[in-house]
Amino acid sequence: MTAISAPISPSDEELIAALRPLRLENPTLGLAKFHALLLKRQPSWTVSEKRFRKVVQNNGLSALKAAESGSHEVESESESKIYPTFRINEGLDVTKWTSKVEVKYFGRKKGKGLVAKGAIAKGETIWKEDPWIIAPEWVIYRGQEHSLSCMHCTTPLSESRMVVSCPTAPCVGRFCNRLCLAKSAMVHPYLCRGQNPGAAALLDLAKRSSWIGLHALAHQTAKVLAGNEKSDGEREGQWRIVRGFAEMGMEDRVKENGQTATPRDRVAWENAHKVFMQAFRRPIDESHQKKLAKLTRLALPDDIENELFSYEGFLRGLGRMNLNLEAHGGLYILHSHLNHACGPNVSVRHLDQRSALGRITLIALEDIEPGQELLITYVNPDAGVRERRRLLREWGFGECNCKQCEKEAAELTPEAGAELIKNGESEGEGSSLPIDHPDLEHELREGFGL
Repeated sequence: MTAISAPISPSDEELIAALRPLRLENPTLGLAKFHALLLKRQPSWTVSEKRFRKVVQNNGLSALKAAESGSHEVESESESKIYPTFRINEGLDVTKWTSKVEVKYFGRKKGKGLVAKGAIAKGETIWKEDPWIIAPEWVIYRGQEHSLSCMHCTTPLSESRMVVSCPTAPCVGRFCNRLCLAKSAMVHPYLCRGQNPGAAALLDLAKRSSWIGLHALAHQTAKVLAGNEKSDGEREGQWRIVRGFAEMGMEDRVKENGQTATPRDRVAWENAHKVFMQAFRRPIDESHQKKLAKLTRLALPDDIENELFSYEGFLRGLGRMNLNLEAHGGLYILHSHLNHACGPNVSVRHLDQRSALGRITLIALEDIEPGQELLITYVNPDAGVRERRRLLREWGFGECNCKQCEKEAAELTPEAGAELIKNGESEGEGSSLPIDHPDLEHELREGFGL
């Protein structure tokens, strides 16, 4: 008789590794059929429906909403092309911000986006949103370091008696009031030079290199660690948010630009990962280890630990920050769903300069019809079509073929391009800062008193 092998219960890491490519192949497949497909592909495995559901939901692998009824769009480009990974956060309650929009899935290449649920008038405020985390641009960060702006919300500080300081020396962080201090407990302790001195080298590296993605990744990691200490539910909620952001690893991002990561790139990434680990997992100094241990009493689940702290997960984390950060350092849950057009119909503004500098306001630039997609620009709209396309390719978004780009590309003759080069000019030279509105940088600096 032939012996029958006992069913194998895969580890969470094995299960997630098998599910990711399956979900990319079948983005709209429902839970029951997705479970059945897994067991068909892995006939020796045993995975209960309850466990399967939990792993799928906690790792952003739930079914995506198709852009049209029926099957998802068929991509015409090569299957070898690398696109950012998009996941829908099924626990996301959009009505926390607005009742005017909903999330929609457009296909593998474009991913998800936001569409209007009803008519939106030109000039109408669609929603306001505070950042999930904020790693502010360096001029504001220096203000935080010099106790001039709130360590939590980045708002410039006044001489108000409500202003409070971080109680742990040698941290010089100050906060608008006790409410900001309390809210900062979900990030600040893990980056505080008094409570977690091992993080100082990481923050200094980010500042010295003007590496805002690394700075933001430190804030994201702090938030997940704090959620883990609070409760399982809080951790899982924070992790669903993380996994809901578009994602592309640093190696893939370089490859999509038609390049190969240089030894210098990899040395920089490896060094940053080493300092990152010293900040959150392996401080060099024994006294730093003891302080970190007080903040991280509870172990993370293996899959989250691996995704946060393995070298490959670290590179994906950096890529996630690069793809999703708003131009001035904020990472916003709903805002991150917005797709790009060089002729946008929505503007992102920082209008609450004196009370909540990090808060963004989304305003309609034109009338938006029900079902129409909301679009912002990821690059300076005043730059030329070649410059805009170059910047978007660098970020991993591929060639932009929006109406404005198609129109301008058709009008740009080879002679015109040659003339630019001859005169030592490049399209959009000096305008590569990815701001959504020409007044946005002015608003932020004015809010900071600069």
